[in-house]
Formats: sequence, C-alpha cells, structure tokens
Amino acid sequence: MTAAEFQRLLNTGRGKAVQYALAHDVSDFRDIILDMCLHNRAHDLTFDGTRAAYFYNFLNLLPDREFYFDRILEGLAEVHDNGDGWHRFTLAGCLAQDGNKRARELLYQHYRPGPEFGECLGISFVDLDGIPGFLFAAEKIGELLTDPSLDVKAGWLFARACNECGDEEVRNALNAVAQSNRHLEAYRAVAEKESAPSTQMRPPEDFSALLDQLGSYSRSQLRHWGDRADSQSLREAAEAFERTRNPSLLPIFWNAKYPLDTAPIVEVVGTDHERAAIQALARAMPPESAAIARRLWHAQSPNRDFGIELLGNDLGTALSWFLAESDLEIMHRQGVGLRNLVEKHRDHELAVQALLQIFAFTPCSECRWFAAADLLERNALPPAILAECAYDSHSRTREIAGYNSGC
Repeated sequence: MTAAEFQRLLNTGRGKAVQYALAHDVSDFRDIILDMCLHNRAHDLTFDGTRAAYFYNFLNLLPDREFYFDRILEGLAEVHDNGDGWHRFTLAGCLAQDGNKRARELLYQHYRPGPEFGECLGISFVDLDGIPGFLFAAEKIGELLTDPSLDVKAGWLFARACNECGDEEVRNALNAVAQSNRHLEAYRAVAEKESAPSTQMRPPEDFSALLDQLGSYSRSQLRHWGDRADSQSLREAAEAFERTRNPSLLPIFWNAKYPLDTAPIVEVVGTDHERAAIQALARAMPPESAAIARRLWHAQSPNRDFGIELLGNDLGTALSWFLAESDLEIMHRQGVGLRNLVEKHRDHELAVQALLQIFAFTPCSECRWFAAADLLERNALPPAILAECAYDSHSRTREIAGYNSGC
C-alpha cells in the first residue's frame, strides 16, 4: 500500500487502514500517523466529530503506541480553539479513561476553552468525572460568557452531562453552586435557555402572509414550509415566483415539486442563486435538466455536485463524475446525489456498482454507512467489505458487522 493511499484511508476513518495495520508493519507511515495524532482530518465535523475513538483504537494496535501517546500529551500545551484542539483533547481523554494519570492531569492543566470549541473539549471532563467534571468545564465556559465581546457556543456540554448523568441530578448540582459562583450562574442561564423549547417564529401557513414577511425567514424555514404546504399553497408560491422572479422564494421548492413551467427557474442558473434553482429543478426534472447538468459539469461550476440529480436515470454519467472529482467537499455532496439517484432507480444495473464506489471513495463516514447498509439490504455486501466494516470509524457501520468499539 502506498503512503498516499494509507493516509486517505486513515483520514477518512476506513476500517481498511486498521486491517492493514493488523497485518503489516506501518512504521514507514510514522509521519502520517503522527499527523493524525495532532490534527483533526475528519471531513465533516458535524457527522464525524474528531474520529478520536477510531484513531485511538488504531494506535493501540501499534507496537510503538507509547511514542504517539507521548506526542498527543505534549500537544495539549498548544491546544487552540479549533477542530485540532478538540481532537487532541478527546484522544487524551481516551488515555485518561484507560487509567493514564498523566493524561488526566494534563487535561485539567491545559483546559483553556475558546468560544467556538470550548464545550467540545469540556465533554472529556464529563466522560472522565461525571458531574464534577461537568461543573469544572461549565465554570470555564461561564467565564467566557461574562465577556460580551465573545460569541460563545454553549449548551451542548449541559445536554451531554444530562444525558450521561441524569437531567435532574445535573440541574440540582448546577443550581446548588451557581448562586455563589457568577461564572456558573452565567452558564446556568445560557444552559436553561438552550434547553427550553424553541420559541423561533414559524412561518404562517397562509402564503399571502408568508410573502408579506418573506425576508423574516431563513432558507431552512422556507424549505420546511414547502415540505408542509398543500398543493394550492405551492401553486401560489410558484405563481408569485413567476410574477416577481424573486429567487428568495426558491427554497420553498427544495423538496417540493415546482408545479408550473420551470423556464423562470432555468433563468436563475448561472446567477448567485444558482444552487437553489438547481435544487428546485432536480425536483421538477424538466426536459432540459440533463443538459443543464452537463453544462454545470463542463464549466466546473461550484454547484456541479447538484447537477448529478439532474441527470435523471443516467447513473453511468453520474458515477463517472463522482469518480473523476478531485474536490473532496464536492465529491461528498456528489455522493449524496448519487445515493439519491440509486434510491430512485433501485433496480438499475449500475446501482450496486455505484454504492460500492461510494463506500470506497466518499470522504464522509455517514455516506459510507448509508452505502454499506443499502448493499446489505440488497444482499450485495461483499464479504471483504463486511469484514472491513468491523473497524470503521462510524458506529453504525461497525454495527453492520455486529461489532462496536470505542475508547
């Protein structure tokens, strides 16, 4: 295996990297492994987090694992408010949970949370010490919250503590100390607000009222409105777009089919609102949709990933575009589009081949799990991939092989 291939497999959380390490000496890949000790190479933090548990289990297979563990602990002195810091802290937390006293001491010593990832790092203390660990981290986050110049992300630590230690127990512990500690009081106020039912204004069901307040709603809210709207309301929205050519209306048709002639939407392709237009066209599938998709691909539009769904049942072209893509973020989104095409054309002769290629090349562990689960449902999951699933970074993919591991 080449160094580049090993790095790709390890960075994307593939079980194949673990299998290779079990059967081969990987000392020649020390620089790649060391890079993974200090940097979060997960493609999408929303789905993949840090992949620290996967990587920690990988490190434990190596005869020189203590070398890497020492580098991780040394790296805690230079933790920053980013995904790399989260990754290092979580790896050190795995060591501490396994009884490494130095790791525990350094975690507490070097916890200097920032506004963006502070709570992510604080999770390690909940996992280590339950409510006392939560209160330690919450006080540090609360100190940040007293600075009005900072945009502090807070609430996840509280939710995690409640989930792990019990909602009532966590609330009682926080209430007991917050009155005498202004930082914990600041944290409690935010935590209670974040855990309260959402009071976000929902768009009205009546389209006329929605149109009057269109600028007040996010694209996500408009998508949800379109998902719930009846056929008459969707027609009114389409007529309004046809009349006004206001691209702000297009998110309504993100999932809902546009009921009128799509020519006005086609005119938006090539503008700053191209992405919303392409998505609406992918639901309506006008006769020219495949030609639009090819135009996006040949122009290497930043929205070419959505073009895959405009290809209709042309899975061959969609698969060739996915395999030819060099931009990992676009490849990720193309993989989602390819999965959607497979779902629409489940009996297509290329469906299984497409799923196998998604599993092999997607940078996203969530997409890899979807592909493996679909292959399993079709009784088309090769034994080699089933065996690999046991070591994947995604817990659901490991469950496919009847195995689940973590630090």
